[in-house]
Amino acid sequence: MRGARIILIFLTLTLFAPGGLGASGRVALVIGNSDYGELRDLRNPRGDAEAVAGRLSKLGFSLVDARGRPGGRPVYDLSQEAFFDVIDRFARQARGKEIALVYYAGHGMQIGGQSYLLPVDTPKKRLKMIERRAISLERDVLEPLDNRAELTVAIFDACREIPDVEKATRASGLGASATRGLARVRGKSRTQRIIAYSAAAGELAADGRGRHSPYTALLLEQLDKDPHRTVETLVAQVAHDFSKRHGGQQPEFLNQGVEPNRYYLKKPVSVIPGPGRADRPTEEDLPGESGEGGFWSNLFGLGSADNTDVEITFWNTVKQSEDPELYRAYLKDYPNGRFARLARIMVRKLARPAVIMGQLVVGSNVSGDTVYIDGKAVGPTDPGAHELAPGEYTIRVEKEGFEPFETKVTLVAGEEETVRARLAASTPTPGQTFRDRLDDGSSGPEMVSIPGGCFQMGSPTSEKKRDGDERQHRVCVEGFALGKYEVTFAEYDRFARATGRNLPSDSGWGRGRRPVIRVSWHDATAYAEWLSRETGKQYRLPTEAEWEYAARAGTTTAFSTGRCIHTNQANYNGNVDYAGCGAKTGVDRGKTVPVGSLPANPWGAA
Repeated sequence: MRGARIILIFLTLTLFAPGGLGASGRVALVIGNSDYGELRDLRNPRGDAEAVAGRLSKLGFSLVDARGRPGGRPVYDLSQEAFFDVIDRFARQARGKEIALVYYAGHGMQIGGQSYLLPVDTPKKRLKMIERRAISLERDVLEPLDNRAELTVAIFDACREIPDVEKATRASGLGASATRGLARVRGKSRTQRIIAYSAAAGELAADGRGRHSPYTALLLEQLDKDPHRTVETLVAQVAHDFSKRHGGQQPEFLNQGVEPNRYYLKKPVSVIPGPGRADRPTEEDLPGESGEGGFWSNLFGLGSADNTDVEITFWNTVKQSEDPELYRAYLKDYPNGRFARLARIMVRKLARPAVIMGQLVVGSNVSGDTVYIDGKAVGPTDPGAHELAPGEYTIRVEKEGFEPFETKVTLVAGEEETVRARLAASTPTPGQTFRDRLDDGSSGPEMVSIPGGCFQMGSPTSEKKRDGDERQHRVCVEGFALGKYEVTFAEYDRFARATGRNLPSDSGWGRGRRPVIRVSWHDATAYAEWLSRETGKQYRLPTEAEWEYAARAGTTTAFSTGRCIHTNQANYNGNVDYAGCGAKTGVDRGKTVPVGSLPANPWGAA
């Protein structure tokens, strides 16, 4: 193929769809840091992480391993580099999931009111060196997960005493308590979030003498109990039990905008309530103290505790809830309490009516798919049955690269219905365009679908002005997506600002929607990698074969326009008449033009 002598080598992008969706609508990353190089080793984190991972797997969470693969195991003894890598990979797996849960057991500290987790290669000398190696709890762990899953749950069993750090703290002129424990999370979230510590903010928690730390032992105890509880109820119950068993210290936990009664320990679709619910008592029906705040009110993000009367502070928050599990928790601790009668009334009024459920089994001909029941993701197809209230449901099965399957099914009480989905590989229509969403919700570059196929790469010996390295040979490529236009200055400048790079010069030609110039191969590769992180999809530069295949767009002539080309079809030196077509127009723009100024080829690439 002989191309016009375009005045620039333009940067284009290829997008390859990632593998199948995650193995579940709930993913978990479980970390245990025990073996520290210079700091004091810890007894419990490895056993804690292993046990927590086992419980979460039984509850339907898909563990993400050190390589970011679902269905894995907990990760242990992370260095700083490995920590960053694991969080980045987990954030990609968390995209679009219902719940993303992080559990960390290991050393943690605070510096200047900010919380840090300590990788195993943390030095023990100067405080400044420790801070450089530490992992910021908010910036490096919570922020990468922001706006990924519907709900982020982060549990940090990381408030142990670190003598070497306290020594470095004193050497820096600060009191030893300045770095103890973890600080309260101050940052706001764009997603629903639950954060739990193993101790109160700024306080220490002991490493356990047995296999598990005191906090994680209680967490495991609660995970083994009734799974039909909300996640916020679980975290609150663990904190309350810890307060009662360990001298009144109240572990920090924070609820940031979590929708009540939605996120259960087991799949939310496992049991769907039947119709109807009795009205809750009015405020007049709930006599008693009306004080605000309290330890348990952290469950609803209302502040910290006044421990002068735990029962009253507990009740003042419980009485506003529509979760019967909280009333049961009150009755367990205070069976003869001053509000016990009202708590029993609420349990009865909020209890789900007895419904004989139907069972639904969904299977398919592919793996790595995702099942949606009435629009809610419930994980992949598997032999297990979903228990649902009788009625009609819309069942949809999706997998990237396949046409979705959708049907309606009516469940009858006490009976089982099986849906067998058959997904066919999708064939993109040439010229079909789309945009992926960046992490902040804005649109990425416009991409065009290129179908897979085979072609003769190179040019025939009869083609005028061909080069000697254009020997024709048959090449086959798989389907992919290519940037519809060259990468623009506007797109590249955004990447450069986000990553602290220098903006490339435009040589006075203009920026905005003009193609970016003066970037190296390394710059272009870095841009593609940034897009991959931002979108959770796999972007890269096209190969030479992919580029020629897309540029030809199924044609076999010198240009995709045929044997001839014109300056109203491409940006080249119009003082040259290629192929003797009588198209010597004399138009030589001498610089780039805004993308979209010239017509696209038959497959939509412009």
